[in-house]
Amino acid sequence: MALTVDPRLAPIESNLFDLFTGLQTSALRTHDEPDLHWYTSDVAFPLFSGAVRARFSAKDAPGRTHQVLDQLIDNGQPFMWWLTPSTRSPELESVLQERGLVAQDVNHGMHVDLSDLTVLDEAAPSEVSVDVAGDEDLPATFLAMLDGFEMPRELSDSFHDLLTSMPTTDEQRLVHVLARVNGEPVGAGSVVISKGVVGLYNIAVPSHARGRGIGRAITLELMRIGARHGCDDSILHSTAMGLPVYQKLGFETVCEIQQYLWTPS
Repeated sequence: MALTVDPRLAPIESNLFDLFTGLQTSALRTHDEPDLHWYTSDVAFPLFSGAVRARFSAKDAPGRTHQVLDQLIDNGQPFMWWLTPSTRSPELESVLQERGLVAQDVNHGMHVDLSDLTVLDEAAPSEVSVDVAGDEDLPATFLAMLDGFEMPRELSDSFHDLLTSMPTTDEQRLVHVLARVNGEPVGAGSVVISKGVVGLYNIAVPSHARGRGIGRAITLELMRIGARHGCDDSILHSTAMGLPVYQKLGFETVCEIQQYLWTPS
């Protein structure tokens, strides 16, 4: 008997793939092939080089994985290889491990139906404002993300170029929000709207501002943006630590998202 595939898996995977294939910055050398999307850059941070959407047959997986890894490793910069349920196989993972890539903590691919979600009516804490970031707000927005994820601030220019490079169309757009308390930036987040799905990414609150409901307010505003654009499906990738926060907003775990990391020795 054929296994039934959870229909919520498709929007979780497709939105992630659309994010990576939609980034058009000249800093990325992209290779959008039928069975894989991979990219390199000269930025020494793993977000800026990697591979996603591998659809190798069991027979081809070892050779194709070695072939792409040769080029990623020759680039000399750290990179991530993303695995989702439909792009994961024992043959592929065996080669990743053989070549020295290290499995990271598993993330939870989560989904909620926005079409009848009363939590969207919840107001943010009175002192917190969360607004769509205009061009003048983007530097502060990306610094808040970097601080929240404890990433080097020297990446701010590269981060700006990367996260403003997706062309805006009727079908697809990348939107960022900035949270403030008394006018001071205290967090940020992004959404990818594509094919009727809103994907929540980069939700970040610096350590000094946590515990005040700011992350929840950011998440809800990102969900509202999706609802305003007619999206019924909202998805995100959560760490184990963030799981209870998103479950309280109605998100349910559908799948695991695995990342493999390579760093120069």
